[in-house]
Amino acid sequence: GDGTFVDSDKPVKVDIPKNTKIRLIGSGPSSQSAFFVADEDLVYAAGQNYRYQLGIGEIGSEVFPVVVELDDYKSSGHYLQDIIKISSSGTHTVALSCHCQTDTPTSFPTEFPTETPTELPTEAPTQNPTELPTELPTEFPTTAPTSHPTEYPTVAPTEIPTELPTELPTGFPTTGPTSYPTEYPTLTPTTSPSYPPTVNPTSFPTTGPTSYPTEYPTVTPTGNPTESPTESPTEYPTTVPTSYPTSFPTVTPTESPSYPPT
Repeated sequence: GDGTFVDSDKPVKVDIPKNTKIRLIGSGPSSQSAFFVADEDLVYAAGQNYRYQLGIGEIGSEVFPVVVELDDYKSSGHYLQDIIKISSSGTHTVALSCHCQTDTPTSFPTEFPTETPTELPTEAPTQNPTELPTELPTEFPTTAPTSHPTEYPTVAPTEIPTELPTELPTGFPTTGPTSYPTEYPTLTPTTSPSYPPTVNPTSFPTTGPTSYPTEYPTVTPTGNPTESPTESPTEYPTTVPTSYPTSFPTVTPTESPSYPPT
């Protein structure tokens, strides 16, 4: 359309009438012709035309753009309106028009369109969208969804969540809660718990502590405690110690005591 048939690897100016605003350009991968759609659907064509592919009613290539008279389907003499695409090949050319109108336009159009549209839109949008969107969405959303989502989500989430989550959570969490939870939990748990825990804990733990606990507990307990306690302990133990205990007890007891005793 520059007045020559010389190929160019750089842009060249097309000779189109002055003050003509081109809104659409059409061609094709095997075409050596070009089409220029101006306002009011006025179409210009230039290039090869040895098979009437320019649509100008005669054979003969055109070095300058010429007007193409596109009649409608019934040949009423009116130009084809609302052209949205032109595609040409080495043998023919087609033009697509669409007088498209939305049946129900948007009541409130977007005031500020998105600056960065979605690169890959959702293929299957949700059928029941949320009525009230999140007021403060997550600043850093999860990049990969969980493999095993919760079957029954929490109805009422905690009002005060943990600020620092557990670094090493339990590998196998409890599936069912205890049947008899502690009525009064420990306010200050031990800093050094026993390890390993008791294999066979007491079936019936002490419900109340002793009234008179040992003031000085044994530093080193016996290595071999009595397996069977005394079946019949002393019925009346000494309630009052002796009035005159030995002033100087034996420092070194006899190695061979009398047997039987006196």
